[in-house]
Amino acid sequence: MNNKMIYADTFHLTTGDFDQYLRLKPYTIFNFFQEVAGIHAAQLKLGFDEMMQKNRAWILLRSKYIILKQPEPSSKVIVETWPLPAHKVEYRREFRITDINHNLLVKGTSTWCIVDVATKRISRDHLVFNGEYYLESNFDENLEQLPNIDLKQEMWISKHQVRASDIDRYQHMNNAKYSEIVFDALNLSAHEVIKQVQINFINEVKLNETLEIYKTNIENNYYIVGRVKEKVSFRAFIKTNIIES
Repeated sequence: MNNKMIYADTFHLTTGDFDQYLRLKPYTIFNFFQEVAGIHAAQLKLGFDEMMQKNRAWILLRSKYIILKQPEPSSKVIVETWPLPAHKVEYRREFRITDINHNLLVKGTSTWCIVDVATKRISRDHLVFNGEYYLESNFDENLEQLPNIDLKQEMWISKHQVRASDIDRYQHMNNAKYSEIVFDALNLSAHEVIKQVQINFINEVKLNETLEIYKTNIENNYYIVGRVKEKVSFRAFIKTNIIES
């Protein structure tokens, strides 16, 4: 595995990485994912700067994780990532979070595409990573579209105006920031624990735009949708477990 395209980094967890019940926040997990993905892409000569020189950019389409075990506060975790071979115009990247003894805590996956910066259209250039693929998949199935929920007024719960602190270097809302909106929308009790999160990114959101947030819950399966005016910006699916008090 040492000669294959897999990257690992160690992070020291702080109190800000956990919620009020000492559980990892979705933002923490998705932020770790994007950090190691960016570093690894740069190591493979396909990072932000290299892509921009070709007038191209990586765009995250869908991302998902399942949490198997909560880490201890103030502990260290190892975050690993590796790309899988492309399928048509989509590029899959896997993630894994373990403790320092390599016990699995979180497994995740993501789907990316390459966009022409000038036209904002998906590039059909076939990109091949220069290295040997590590072919392990965290999930048998590919990340698919989430159902198109019929939004009703009673599902509306809040709005979020995009601030400067939400914006990344592509001048739109950072991918990990969507998970903060999702987490706030859930507003879970101490007895309800996140098991799985998937976010599908549909249309970019820019500075000062306002997201209208809708939520529905079907047997601890939550669907959360954010839209700007009449255009859906993201869809999220969250599965939770109820624990004994």
